[in-house]
Amino acid sequence: MQTQPQRTLHHATALAALFALWLWAHPYAGLYHDAKIYVVQALYHLQPQIFSQDLFFFYGSQDKYTLFSGFYAQAINVLGLSQAVLVLTLLGQSLWFAGVTWLLSRLASGFVFWLALAFIAVSPRFYGSDQIFSYGEYYITPRVFAESLGLVALGFAVAKRWGWAVGFGLLALATHPLMALPVVGTMLLYYGLQQSRQRVWQGLAVLVVAGAVLLCLPPFDQLLQVMDEQWYQLVLKRSPFLDVTQWASKDWMPVLVNFCLLGVGVLAADARLKKLLLAVVIVSVLGLALNVLAIMLKNPLLLQLQTWRCLWLSQCMAYFTFAWFIGTYWRRSEVARAVVLVLVCAWLMRESLGALLAVLALAAWVWQSLNTTEQTLPRSVWIGVYLLLFQSLVWFVLDLQFNIRLAGMFDFRGRLADQMFFKYGSGIIVIPVFLLIWRFRSKLTAWVSVLMAFMTAITLGFVLWDGWGKQDTVAFPRSALAVGQFAAFRQLIPEDSNVYWDWRTNDENAINVWLLLGRRSYISSAQTAGIVFNRQTAIEALRRTGQIYPLSQRDYTRAMTWKPPQTDAVPPKVTKDSLILACQDPILNFVVFNGAIANATELAHLTDIEQSQTYYLYDCNSFVGQHKPL
Repeated sequence: MQTQPQRTLHHATALAALFALWLWAHPYAGLYHDAKIYVVQALYHLQPQIFSQDLFFFYGSQDKYTLFSGFYAQAINVLGLSQAVLVLTLLGQSLWFAGVTWLLSRLASGFVFWLALAFIAVSPRFYGSDQIFSYGEYYITPRVFAESLGLVALGFAVAKRWGWAVGFGLLALATHPLMALPVVGTMLLYYGLQQSRQRVWQGLAVLVVAGAVLLCLPPFDQLLQVMDEQWYQLVLKRSPFLDVTQWASKDWMPVLVNFCLLGVGVLAADARLKKLLLAVVIVSVLGLALNVLAIMLKNPLLLQLQTWRCLWLSQCMAYFTFAWFIGTYWRRSEVARAVVLVLVCAWLMRESLGALLAVLALAAWVWQSLNTTEQTLPRSVWIGVYLLLFQSLVWFVLDLQFNIRLAGMFDFRGRLADQMFFKYGSGIIVIPVFLLIWRFRSKLTAWVSVLMAFMTAITLGFVLWDGWGKQDTVAFPRSALAVGQFAAFRQLIPEDSNVYWDWRTNDENAINVWLLLGRRSYISSAQTAGIVFNRQTAIEALRRTGQIYPLSQRDYTRAMTWKPPQTDAVPPKVTKDSLILACQDPILNFVVFNGAIANATELAHLTDIEQSQTYYLYDCNSFVGQHKPL
């Protein structure tokens, strides 16, 4: 029998080991993906005189809806860019893990708690279309922090500490409204399901929104607007994932599996958990329905809210429900065991046949729920279940083998864990290990358990996590030496200049301008990410992409198209005439090209020693008024 200090020590070290596993699944990536957008929002707070005229901010941006950018800016001001990125990335990962741990501790204990936490830590975290968004992102965005705060708020709501729940919910909304809305909606619905008289408050909330719409108060005034066809088409061409009706079947299959898991939980849980899971399901279905309505009505506000992002919460809760059902019902009946095994098969094949299997498992549990007596399954059913399990395991092993082989294309230390194993679900092999440790935990002494957890945490988490960040897989932030190399360019480019950086050899043109030159970017894919929030930004972005077409057809298509057509054609040679055409726009001041432009005299050139690339700087003023080809 363990004493209380031994039990506390075991729990602390187990949490450390799982946190290390979480970090292993979320390696440091620097300014990756949307982190590029949010770093320039922080720079805007530090240097508004430079960045206020950048296309991303000029007509207004989503930055006005979050307090995170100011916090980020202060971190950069105190720590410097590189250290601020590293520290805030680790802080975001720590808060997310702490938030989900707090929520799970309010919902379960013992085996179910630990299994759910392990399952969430290693399972695929992507939701929506094309694996663009995920919960607990491993790079800096306010989404990570808003999710963390939302999980804490939901935990307080479950504990019926509504003052704290409201406080953390409001803080989550102030950090990133789009990610916090599903949590707030779930809390409101859960609150209303507790007692019927509480629905009066929900009715009042609806009346307040309706009044704001009628009075045309922003942003609710957009509920009565319709996007014009040009803006609407530009938005969906640039970001088709905003429209759930364009998602592929492989995007919908995991969603259906998650809904079936939640459905099983709603049928099997006690009153408190049933109401919470039901609230999650209703909010998720409503979020998807509102997105379809936004597409039908071409409504800007509903499209901007991206209500399908409610799937991040339903996915986390589905994982918890899976662990809860296994831990609670495995030993209760034959039907429960069969349903668990079929759900395991469904999860392993969640992007294909898994959805059908999940529906069958849900139907089987509905059948069991309608019978007051415990049902016995015939031998033929069990043979079918075991054959399904065998097939799904073979499927999983083949997928695992493919992931390992694909890992050879990347740096093993920096890519294997995230891009191959945990991204596609192969990391689930950790769960059987967890089950074995739990089964034989009584045979392990406290000190052996502590030593194992400590070594795991140190080896897999804190050391390797930062070590991965120093590999070539992290493009930004660059070293002080790299930034210093571009001082010669910065001295030649006035602060109020717009700079176009050719994208021919890398995908970092805007971030190069923002961080290496400290200037405004003329046009880039990063700047067009938010065109759904402002029509003027979309139209101006379209104009600028046409302006740089002579210099880079790739940038022309990539800036305003999510997946430009693949072509093996050699891009046309860029000449002085190409530069003259592009420079006819008076707001384009300088061009940085990844190579010399034929017959054009550069203002300066330098070689990036770290990347072995020579860049040429051209002053558009030198080409204004020169002969232009017809």
